[in-house]
Amino acid sequence: MIQLQVYAQDPVIDSLKLLLRTEKNDTSKCNILASLVKNVSEDEWSIYAEQLKTFTELKLKTLSDKNPLSIFYSKKLAFAFYNLGDIAQKESNYTKALEYYQKSLVLDQKFGSESDIAYSLNSIGGMYDYLGNISKAIEYYSKALKIRERLKEDDNLAYMFSNLGTVYDNQGDTTTALKFYFKALSLQEKLLDKKGVANTLNNLGFLYSNKNQKNRALLYYEKSLKIYEEIGDKNGIANLYGNIGGIYFNNNDLIKTKDYLLHSVSIYEELKNKYGLAHSYNSLSRVYLKEKNYVKAIEYAKKSVALSEEIGRVENIRNSYQTLSDIYRGTKDFKLAFENFEMYVKMRDSISNDETKKASIKKQFQYEYEKQAAADSVKHAEEQKVKNAQLQAQAASLKQEKTQRYALYGGLLLVIGFSVFVFNRFKVTQKQKKVIEEQKILVDKAYEQLHEKNKEVMDSITYARRIQRALITPEAYIDKVLNKLNKNS
Repeated sequence: MIQLQVYAQDPVIDSLKLLLRTEKNDTSKCNILASLVKNVSEDEWSIYAEQLKTFTELKLKTLSDKNPLSIFYSKKLAFAFYNLGDIAQKESNYTKALEYYQKSLVLDQKFGSESDIAYSLNSIGGMYDYLGNISKAIEYYSKALKIRERLKEDDNLAYMFSNLGTVYDNQGDTTTALKFYFKALSLQEKLLDKKGVANTLNNLGFLYSNKNQKNRALLYYEKSLKIYEEIGDKNGIANLYGNIGGIYFNNNDLIKTKDYLLHSVSIYEELKNKYGLAHSYNSLSRVYLKEKNYVKAIEYAKKSVALSEEIGRVENIRNSYQTLSDIYRGTKDFKLAFENFEMYVKMRDSISNDETKKASIKKQFQYEYEKQAAADSVKHAEEQKVKNAQLQAQAASLKQEKTQRYALYGGLLLVIGFSVFVFNRFKVTQKQKKVIEEQKILVDKAYEQLHEKNKEVMDSITYARRIQRALITPEAYIDKVLNKLNKNS
């Protein structure tokens, strides 16, 4: 749930406004109001957000909790509260913004989605951060981060990383801040989120500026400014003009410093951004003090004090009183110089007490971070063990498969070799069989020829014998004749 200020074309907005006047159905009227909140310009944004809040609150008074429509109107009321929180934040009224975000959170936790809850938690964390309550800021940022990680919402995770980077940077832990900033930047570049990239580049520039690495800071600032100008983000442009002006101020280039700061003031005045104005007024006052233009210096320092006290930003109040004290010391008005110095000390001591608390919080938060990092490390180690075991099992399986494959290939080669041998033997056998069959045919033919020859010979012999028997007197006949002759003699 986030105000997206799309600024629809006038015909669309005019149509919605006309429908709002003529629509009789309450739920449709509520939806029209929500659409107007999303699409109107900032000048009308608060008007329709207030109307949506009033309308939904009146409807909820007439409905029981069990009525299904109560959920519908409760969600719309949460949306109205969230947008009113955004409006208060833009006006630098962080206490009021916090109240609205907290009301939105209560309804989101009952009727909204996890994503809606995360938006409200993150915004509450931001307000606590602005108000200097770092422990609360960390608490709500961390809750929102857990939801974003669970939902795997990379775009929102990037903003969470950026916010946490700012918290660590404010605590002086630039190493951890850089880790979060670069994690945010990586996701934002992947998602082509130009505004997110510009915001993180600006944060990186501010970090390096505080580390007195001015050239590196200026490089990030200029990259960020180019993107803000490309997408037309006036707040971002004004902020970058102020930050770049600060770099030139530290380099004693007062002409460029003043040029950038006056551009920044002009945009913030147009946007009615009190926080930005308070900071830029004080920066301009320091420039005029360095030029010994005490009249202009006092004018801008007093403007800075007034706005800083109005929004309740203690650091800005402290800085403004310090500037006024330095100015009056320069004009030799030691009475006013001392009075403003006393106010500076009071604010400084207030911050000092907060810093003591912050130091404790920093240690606690650092412990939690390191504990989580250690847990992540152990988890990673355990996961790595599992992966190694899986890899070993996979390797063993592959080795077994490889052995089986080689055995299969060997068996196939043996079968193929044996098949070739059998086939060759079959071919030889077939060849030998053919030769034998051919030889058998020849033998059978020769045998038949021999048999015929033998038969012819035997027939000849038989025939000769018959002739011989026919020509020769049989022995019995001869014996008979001889016996007969003997008897007669």
